[in-house]
Amino acid sequence: MESGKFVDVNEWWCRLTGYTQEEALKMSAVEMWADPDERELFSNELKEKGELENRELHFRIKDGSVRTSLSSSKIILLEGKPHILAINRDITEKKQSEAALLESEERFRRISDASFEGIVFGDKGKLIDANQQMADMLGYELSELMGMDVMDLVAPESRDLVLEKIKSGFERAYEHRALRKDGTVIDVEVRGSQVSLEGRPVRATAIRDITEKKKTEEKLKESEEKYRYLVDNANDAVLVVQDEVIKFANPRTVELIGYSTEELASTNFVNLIHPEDKELVVDRYTRRLKGEDVPADSSFRVLTKDGEERWAMLNAALITWEGRPAGLNVIRDITELKTMEEQATQAQKLEAVGTLAGGIAHDFNNLLQAIQGYAELILIRKNVDDTETRELREIARAAMRGADLTRQLLTFSRKVESRRRPLDLNSEIEKVCKLLDRTIPKMIKLKLELDEKISAVNADPSQLEQILMNLAINAKDAMPDGGSLKIATSNVTLDEKFCRANLGARAGEYVEVVVSDTGHGMDEMTLAQIFNPFFTTKKIGEGTGLGLAMVYGIVKNHDGYITCKSTPGVGTTFTVYIPIAELIEEPAEIKDMDPPEGGTETILIIDDEAVIREIVEEILSSFGYTVLTAYDGEAGLETYQENHDSIDLVVLDLIMPGLGGKKCLEKMLDEDKDAKVIVASGFSDDDSVKEALVAGARGFLNKPFDLTHFLKLVRNILDEE
Repeated sequence: MESGKFVDVNEWWCRLTGYTQEEALKMSAVEMWADPDERELFSNELKEKGELENRELHFRIKDGSVRTSLSSSKIILLEGKPHILAINRDITEKKQSEAALLESEERFRRISDASFEGIVFGDKGKLIDANQQMADMLGYELSELMGMDVMDLVAPESRDLVLEKIKSGFERAYEHRALRKDGTVIDVEVRGSQVSLEGRPVRATAIRDITEKKKTEEKLKESEEKYRYLVDNANDAVLVVQDEVIKFANPRTVELIGYSTEELASTNFVNLIHPEDKELVVDRYTRRLKGEDVPADSSFRVLTKDGEERWAMLNAALITWEGRPAGLNVIRDITELKTMEEQATQAQKLEAVGTLAGGIAHDFNNLLQAIQGYAELILIRKNVDDTETRELREIARAAMRGADLTRQLLTFSRKVESRRRPLDLNSEIEKVCKLLDRTIPKMIKLKLELDEKISAVNADPSQLEQILMNLAINAKDAMPDGGSLKIATSNVTLDEKFCRANLGARAGEYVEVVVSDTGHGMDEMTLAQIFNPFFTTKKIGEGTGLGLAMVYGIVKNHDGYITCKSTPGVGTTFTVYIPIAELIEEPAEIKDMDPPEGGTETILIIDDEAVIREIVEEILSSFGYTVLTAYDGEAGLETYQENHDSIDLVVLDLIMPGLGGKKCLEKMLDEDKDAKVIVASGFSDDDSVKEALVAGARGFLNKPFDLTHFLKLVRNILDEE
């Protein structure tokens, strides 16, 4: 070729292209090249290298079709000019055959990969090909399977079987166990045949995962056995009722109702239902047999053989039994659940009263503070006769009794601070018994059974004394004609089973205190109300009805639990559980001082109640102090900032609208870390008090407080270094 034109072609080239030699010599190679990009690439590379071997090129021949040739080309000099010598071999048919083979293989691969079965080809015990399904089935990448030993994919227990089948050239399907990459084993069904691959015989095998099928077959095989096992060992009673007669009953039914299997077989089901619930149960049973739509579950009471009432939850369905309609009944004993629901209702009532107590405590104690404060102030400021002095003191005592009533309600609602410390319960009980010896009648015998090895508990000694005294006095009142009062202690562990049956109890280690008497006892209605505040069976004037409510509140405040069992005419037993000791840090106590004395310092009173500001101002002024007042936290801060250098002490109410006492304290201490502040409240929970003291308050006052204690505390803090 010269400048792309043919200068000579042989006869074979003419037969290949369909052109005559004369036609070819008039043509250019450019005219025949099927792909211009291929021609340009070829030309550039040939110019660069001078020679190219075995390159696939595509030419368009005379009939318009494209042929593929394998070309070797070289630049030569002919008559002093460069020419291209090209030798071409037509490989069109070969390429078409290869493409067809590739297409065939692709079709096979697609069909193979789309198959629900794994397909493998093996030669001399090695895998030479497999589809994706096979790889997925065994947990391998497809490339990992290539070259693997067939036996590596067989579970050890099936290898002898597989070897035998391979040797026999199996044609029929069989089952064995395959080994996955992760070591798990699956059940497979295998069938194979001999095929020719690239001219040599290989083994083609189709493998299907039948693990789920085997499991299903096993489940079906074992269903009857499992059904029998489940029914016989069910925690629920299972019984079939037909014509109101029990046709079948599992062991739990016998355990629940108390009748033997033989007795149940001849017992009318209706006779096991509480009379008050028969109509409901029978009506639903009858309507269900008629095919009517009735609720599947209902609760009612059953009567056991010994006459005990048990609450049951029934879930029923219509079935066919021996060719006739019958009722399949699953009965769950929910007696304990009913008891827990009642306990939950009781706890909600108690919580409601506690919330009410907490809500009124602050305002009520502020009123009592005014009454008590003015009464004490009058006693100090004027000379009164004996009658007036007695009357004023009675007013002050009445205010204190009102405060005691509020504290009892707050103790009941677990909203007061307990001064707990590690205690030996036995020692505390012995102290209380010394008091009881002087207070209970001689015809009541007091007996102690105290375990010497009991653990220490964290408890408030005075509150613990309240528990014991209240229970003992109630026991005394229940035995007007004499009897026996026993107090016993021991270490116990409350487990999850106990806690499930006793709402509010928490699992753990406790010291158990049992207080039992042989008094007249209580019926169920009375027993259900004993911890309710203000509930009492005593005559008017003989009791407030807060004794057992106090006991309940104190026990709960100590993270404990209390139960009561009573039988009319037999006696009553209270069992108190107090957690074993976890050491707690006690707040420092304020040192006692001599009778109150005054001073000349300046004191700021911050309280939202005008009556409190007035009475405290009068008290402090009467003892020589200069008093400033503020009606809320914002005003208190402003007053403190304006008179910072002259204010020696701040008395701050914790519960106020707006900024509030806690925030006021924090801001005040931010400005002056040495500020002396006493926080006061008619009601505040333990956490609030502790937070205030930790934040930097020097002391705490519970309203209503008596004048002497208040003045001692003020003087004590003012005199601190």
